[in-house]
Amino acid sequence: MEIRRQSKCYFIIQTKELILKTLGLFPIYQFLNNWLNKPFFLQIIIGLIIFGGVIRSILGYFNTTYALENNNMIVHDGILDVRTIHISNHQGIINYRIYNSWLHKLLNVQGLVINFKNGDEQEAIKFTALSLVQLNLLIKNIKEFEFSDGKNNQVYNNEILEVNITWNKIWLTGLLSANYFLLMPLLLDFSEILAYFAKYISITLEPKLTIILLMVTLPFFTIITQFIKYARFKIYDEYDVFAIENGLVNRDHHLIEKDNINGIVVDQSVGMRLLGLCSVSVVMNNVHHAAHTQAKNMIFPYVDVKHVNFLLDKYLPEYSGSFRHIALNMTLTKLIYTGMMISLACLISLHISVPIWVYIVVLLILRVILIPVMTTVLSNKKSIMIRSGIFNLKTYILPKSKVGVYVETSLLNVFKTKHVYTDLTPSHHFKQLD
Repeated sequence: MEIRRQSKCYFIIQTKELILKTLGLFPIYQFLNNWLNKPFFLQIIIGLIIFGGVIRSILGYFNTTYALENNNMIVHDGILDVRTIHISNHQGIINYRIYNSWLHKLLNVQGLVINFKNGDEQEAIKFTALSLVQLNLLIKNIKEFEFSDGKNNQVYNNEILEVNITWNKIWLTGLLSANYFLLMPLLLDFSEILAYFAKYISITLEPKLTIILLMVTLPFFTIITQFIKYARFKIYDEYDVFAIENGLVNRDHHLIEKDNINGIVVDQSVGMRLLGLCSVSVVMNNVHHAAHTQAKNMIFPYVDVKHVNFLLDKYLPEYSGSFRHIALNMTLTKLIYTGMMISLACLISLHISVPIWVYIVVLLILRVILIPVMTTVLSNKKSIMIRSGIFNLKTYILPKSKVGVYVETSLLNVFKTKHVYTDLTPSHHFKQLD
C-alpha cells in the first residue's frame, strides 16, 4: 500500500494565502499601534502569527497523506493532533467539493474537500493541491463515476437549463437589497463614527463625501459580488447527485447527493420579492459541509417563484407541489407582545449615552423579539412548512420524519411560544408566538 502526498504546488498556494493574511494584519497593527502605542510588542505578536502560519503549512503538507487499496482509502491529516481515517466502500461520506482559484489553474492542480455525514464530530478532509491524476484516483474511491475526461474537463451532460441567471436579475436584486435602508441612520450620523475612530486611524476622511461614496459603493459592491459568484453558475442533474459549477474567478465544483437532502429552503430578499424571484437551497444533515462553498447548497438561484413547484416536480419529485406562499399569521396577541417589547427596548436603549449605538442596540433587540412574531409554522400529511424572516423571507419545507420535538413556553401564561426542533445535525430551531 503506497502512501502518497499531494502536489508540492501546495507550498506555492499556501505562501499566497499567508501573504494575503499578512497584508490583512497591517491595518489591524496600525489601529492597535495608534491605540496602545506599543509597536515592539505588536510586532512580536504578528511575527508569532506569521511563524505559526509557516509551521502550520509545513506540518499540513507532511502530515496529510493518503493510501488506496481496493475500494478502501486511508487518510492521515492534522497539524499537531494527527488523525487516521479509514474510509471503506464510500461509507460515511456526505459529499465532496472540488475547488480551484486562478493560482490552481496556473499550476494545473485542484483542491478537494471530503465531507462526512457526522460532520459535527468528524471534520472534513482537505487537500489543497492535487494533480489531476491524484484527484481522479481519490474520486474513484469516493464515487463510482469519474470527475473528468482526463483533460481537466468535467463530464457533466444533463444541465438544468431552467436555471438562467441573467445580468438584469443580478443588478436589480443587488440594487433592491433589504440591507441598505437599515444602514441609512448610520450613514446620516457617520461623522460621529468617524470622530470616534479618528484618534486611532491615520486616514483623514471628509464625512459628507464618505457618506456619498458609501451610499454608492454598497449597492455596487453587492452587485459585483453577486456577479462574481453566480455569473457562471451551472447545475447538472447527474445520476443520484446534483453537480454544481460556480464562481467567476475562483471556480467551485460542488456535489450534493439527493439521498442526503432533508428539506428545501426558498429564500426571498426584499429585492427578490419585488421582482417575483427566489433562490432554492437544500437542507443537508450537516450544514457545515457547505460553509466554504460559494453557492451554500443553493440549487436553483434567481428563479421565478411561480416556477418553483415545476422545478421540484421535475428534479426532486419527493417534494412535488410542496411550495406555496405562507401568509403571516398576525394576531392580537402578537400585536400586543410586539408593542410591549418595542417599548421596553426603547426604554433600555435610551440609557445608552452615545446616540449612534442606540440605533444599533435597538435594531439588534428588535430582531430578537420579532423573530417569533414573524414566524408561522404549518403542517400537512407529509411535511411541515415554516415562514421565517422579517425583511428577507425564508420558507422551509421539511419532512415530518425530520421534525424532532415540540416545546411550548409561556410568558405570564399569556404569550405562548411554540419551539420546533429538527433531528438534523445541528438541529434547526424555529420559534412561533401563538
